[in-house]
Amino acid sequence: MSDLSGKVIGRITVLKKSERKGVHGEVYYDCICKCGNTKAIRYSTLIAGKTISCGCLKDIANSVVKTKDLTNQRFGRLKVLEQQATDTGRGKALWRCQCDCGETTIVRGDCLNRGVTKSCGCLRREEARTRRVGKKKKPHHPPSK
Repeated sequence: MSDLSGKVIGRITVLKKSERKGVHGEVYYDCICKCGNTKAIRYSTLIAGKTISCGCLKDIANSVVKTKDLTNQRFGRLKVLEQQATDTGRGKALWRCQCDCGETTIVRGDCLNRGVTKSCGCLRREEARTRRVGKKKKPHHPPSK
């Protein structure tokens, strides 16, 4: 087993052999990441290249929305105009869409792909109006005495 002190592996600089030992006696090294975090990392994962950051690379990768371009595609009454932004709370892409009724709306891409959102809201309003018109009014009978 070679000493890794001073080696740079990915974003990690190995500082020194750690006092920490694994439950089965595994050797750990104290390391510092480019982001500034320090962490004890198991020797075997360092030499295998399995650990190249303190975990910050996963955070960076997860913050970048990986989405296919929906521009000019149709979903129900909506035509996608452009990617608007990212809903950072959910990590989903937001798209500006033009509805057939003329309104524009912002919709999450996953809602378009799953068929959850098909219009700016006009379709739901039309369906609700149709249901109301289709219901027959019950005649009002005063209570008998």
